[in-house]
Amino acid sequence: MRDDFKEKLKAYSEGKLSEEETLEVEKELEKMEVYQSYLDEQLDDETENRFQPNDQKIIRKGKWKARISNAVTAISILILIAFCSSLVNSIFYSWGEPDRIEVYNDVIESAIAVTNPNIEVGSRGSNTGFFFFNNKSDLKKRIGNKNEKVGSFEMNFFYGFPFSPTIEKDIEQNSMFIYPVAENKNISDDHEWERLNHLPEGTVAEAYISLDQLYSTKKLLSLLENYQTVKPAWFAVDTGIEKEEAKQRGPTPTDSIGFPSLPIWHPEDLEITSRETEDKGFYSNVTIEEGTYPNVSDYGSAELRNENFIRTLEIMNEHKRISNRVAQSSDLRLNKRMDYVKNHGVHIYGVVITGPSKEILALRGEDWISSLSIGEVRLWN
Repeated sequence: MRDDFKEKLKAYSEGKLSEEETLEVEKELEKMEVYQSYLDEQLDDETENRFQPNDQKIIRKGKWKARISNAVTAISILILIAFCSSLVNSIFYSWGEPDRIEVYNDVIESAIAVTNPNIEVGSRGSNTGFFFFNNKSDLKKRIGNKNEKVGSFEMNFFYGFPFSPTIEKDIEQNSMFIYPVAENKNISDDHEWERLNHLPEGTVAEAYISLDQLYSTKKLLSLLENYQTVKPAWFAVDTGIEKEEAKQRGPTPTDSIGFPSLPIWHPEDLEITSRETEDKGFYSNVTIEEGTYPNVSDYGSAELRNENFIRTLEIMNEHKRISNRVAQSSDLRLNKRMDYVKNHGVHIYGVVITGPSKEILALRGEDWISSLSIGEVRLWN
């Protein structure tokens, strides 16, 4: 340390410097932060002998001022990063009409409903954080007249890239439909009918019915209309792949693709009846829309159901990565399925029904039913 700087430090510690000289000395002391690691190692007994006690006090004061300055700078940078991240998130996820949040939620709901017989999204929550978008939903199943919560679903996105979801189910969900090929004609389901027969009065059940052949949506609905105490909940659709797998594996249940009894409505399906925009300040606003979806009759609206299913496949195909993640599949082969359905039409080989156990039992003997498998059973609701 130069003698002239030592003199200035002494004068600084005694408060004898002018304001300009004081600022100059403090700037020099702040620069000494560069030598922190060296000074920390050397401030031992030998260092205490080399520096006078007053010099050490001044140096330590300069070091702490520099540390505080660095901490304030770091905190300011973090605040700036957080602000920029929130701004970018807001722009990215709210971009478009409908915006990305609405699109991602729609794809998730579609993929769940299409790939999981009689399971749909119930209540849903979604939010954006630093760089991420999170979808968290309840899963519901229709049993009797009640939509019952049977699990939960959670999925995160990093600027449009989907991570593997976390899915929890309170029930065991299996594929229970058998595709109608010649090899599957002699399947015995007597034990399932007997199980249904032994269920007590006052119970409702979920039944997976495999059909004896492919039926159009309109024809199947007309058959079910004869049993109006029993409601259709989900339809398994022939997409070309099921037949190939049935021939390879024989009379075993297939992984089904289908649609729920109530169509999966998408943002463009809403007919707007009123729209109100509220200014929230800071160049942002909230638009509240009210509207209605098309009417669907319990045993009709076949063409509307078919169109909605094809549109749902198109949406899933536009967002294959998300759809595959939701379905926990390496490849749903959506292109192939969609082209097949468009070329051959919507034909159904299985249906989930639900209602009073004894009313379902009344279907036994119908020649259009090749086999039945019982799903969930509950007390009358």
